[in-house]
Amino acid sequence: MPTRTRAGLAASGLLATLAVAAAASIEPAPRVYGSRPGVEQLTALGRAMFSDPGLSASGRLACASCHDPATAFGPDARTPSPFADADPAHAGTRAIPSLRYAQFAGRFTEHTVDDEETHGADGGPTGGLTWDGRAGTPREQARIPLFDAGEMGNVDEASLARRVAAAPYAA
Repeated sequence: MPTRTRAGLAASGLLATLAVAAAASIEPAPRVYGSRPGVEQLTALGRAMFSDPGLSASGRLACASCHDPATAFGPDARTPSPFADADPAHAGTRAIPSLRYAQFAGRFTEHTVDDEETHGADGGPTGGLTWDGRAGTPREQARIPLFDAGEMGNVDEASLARRVAAAPYAA
């Protein structure tokens, strides 16, 4: 083996050894976001927020007010219609769905079936997180009742964020 090649291999080996030694002595970089909460902590946070009437504009209506955990996250039979948070004298415009379907809801599609037997009677929307497909993700869907004047009545993100930041569960 030529002298030049041996010297190059030796230098490469030395550099690799030094790099490994240097890397071993370097402190790991701190995590930018700190430690992440566990499943138990996230579950407790979700339950606290779901039951927090402070998420509504008036402070009187929680998600659980309409989506009662005791009734499969749907309406209580004694409360067949939602009441708008901003004006409790007026009923909301939509029926309260159970939230148990959400994890199984497929992508929203508008379809029509044109056959002689049903004469297209099977046409219409299917799946999705809303009946009309306006929410493509759970995040988009969750915004709807929070900012709907006929539901939780929040007018802007800033005021809702201030109430969340002041809540006992805020970190």
